Amino acid sequence: MMLTKSDKPTLTGLLQYAAETNPDGLCISMDGVQRSFSALYQSALTRAKCLANLGAQKGDKVGILLPNGIDYLEIFYGAMLAGCVPVTINNRYKVAELKYVLAHGDVKYLFTSAAAETNFLNTLKEAFTDLDDTQSGQNLAEAAVLEKIYVVEDAPHQKISDANFLANISEDEFTPPSISSDDVAFIMFTSGTTANPKACCLSHRSVVGNGFAQAARWQMTAQDRMYDPLPFFHMSAILPLTACMTVMASLYATRYFNADEAVETFINDDITIGFIAFPTLTNEIINHPKFDGAALSSIRLVNNVAPVSTLEIYDQSFEHGVGVSAYGMTEAGGVICYGDVDDSLEKRLNTCGKPFPGIEVRIADPENPSEVLGPNQKGEIQIRGYCLFEGYYKDEAATQNAMIDDGWYRSGDLGALDEDGYLSYLGRWKDMLKIGGENVAALEIESHINTHPAVVLSQVVGIEDDRLDEVAAVFIETVPDVSVSARDIIDYCKGQISNFKIPRYVVFVTEWPMSATKIQKFKLKSLDLGEKLRP
Repeated sequence: MMLTKSDKPTLTGLLQYAAETNPDGLCISMDGVQRSFSALYQSALTRAKCLANLGAQKGDKVGILLPNGIDYLEIFYGAMLAGCVPVTINNRYKVAELKYVLAHGDVKYLFTSAAAETNFLNTLKEAFTDLDDTQSGQNLAEAAVLEKIYVVEDAPHQKISDANFLANISEDEFTPPSISSDDVAFIMFTSGTTANPKACCLSHRSVVGNGFAQAARWQMTAQDRMYDPLPFFHMSAILPLTACMTVMASLYATRYFNADEAVETFINDDITIGFIAFPTLTNEIINHPKFDGAALSSIRLVNNVAPVSTLEIYDQSFEHGVGVSAYGMTEAGGVICYGDVDDSLEKRLNTCGKPFPGIEVRIADPENPSEVLGPNQKGEIQIRGYCLFEGYYKDEAATQNAMIDDGWYRSGDLGALDEDGYLSYLGRWKDMLKIGGENVAALEIESHINTHPAVVLSQVVGIEDDRLDEVAAVFIETVPDVSVSARDIIDYCKGQISNFKIPRYVVFVTEWPMSATKIQKFKLKSLDLGEKLRP
């Protein structure tokens, strides 16, 4: 009998079910290392026993500051099996961010790496000058709850090594504490593109429910092999893995994204679903000299979030796969809608699909959030349903500010619903420029510039201006070996968008400032803007 969403399983219950039902099935493949459902569950159970023997109590926070790896998943699921709450930590965080999340998140046990390429342990020592890396016990002034740090890779001392942690195993009977689907499964910090990241408390109900919905929307089966190179500290990895587990499909992940290895994985492992998701990665794959979309006959679906013109390119590049898009956020369990494999090309390119069953979406006036708008009217996307987070940890004010009447969550995003219930994302409400008193969505300018044949991706931000209060600056990644000038971009906009919307600054970039998966627009403003241009 197949497990279903109506059974209200937990994330650990889902893994246990897969381990018992399909013990030898491939759960995860990562850079040549593979784990079956049973092997992953047993390794997680071992870690749960060790945490229990250390005295971990239900609700204790277990921080994970690691690159992608099998160890990461063992700790993630092991913490939940012990009744603890994993705290997934963005491994791009630096000193100030780490100090904030470890203290604010009340992390009691921290698992990290001392591998040279990660530099995590050195960053922690910068963040906490009283940290002693010769012993596992801690008494830090600025992270008072933190008791123990264990180093999974290249530990400088035995006392803080992961091997020492695993030595806490005993033969005593261990019964995982009872947890329900409504309990907080883990805490995931938002990407922090503008201010201190918020700690989202996500329930088992939210993530498991969305996992079942994703698998159903994409008609997934146990024969699917999904490629997902995204970081485990982000919903773009945790949710797809959950979707795979609901049908016992296999996930192919990697420690770090590398275009050479990505193309080889597509070719050699008969990948059926590409969960690449972001243009910065997809562009590297389709522009790779070994990439041949026509030869990848096993591909049936590719997920990306990008402007319409870019999605069209991707849809054509993977000739055998259906391209779909998505809309979501951490606070809503990762994703609330995907394109359907049976949707028309027009719907797949221009919308994010329909909300999952059990999730309601409405469009409201951003200035009057209780005023609901009609079909095809542009407004703020609001969400209600099983998928919503349990609140921001230790921030009741922020939680209340995010919610309005009858359980509706204010996304801060602009969108529209068509007559058929398909959702279109139209940019951030706050990602608006005020040019000469006129509100202009950055996405409106980006969407046009992205259609230029030399442009891979553009990002628009507002720059203060003496005359117009604010003007547009566009940052552009171009197609390799294609020449285009700032004046070419300006001329491309003339007659196509209003003159006041045409960027006054054009900056070409080869690398984007990133958080986890998002471009940090506020950092673009600190780049050299160059000469101010006139249309």
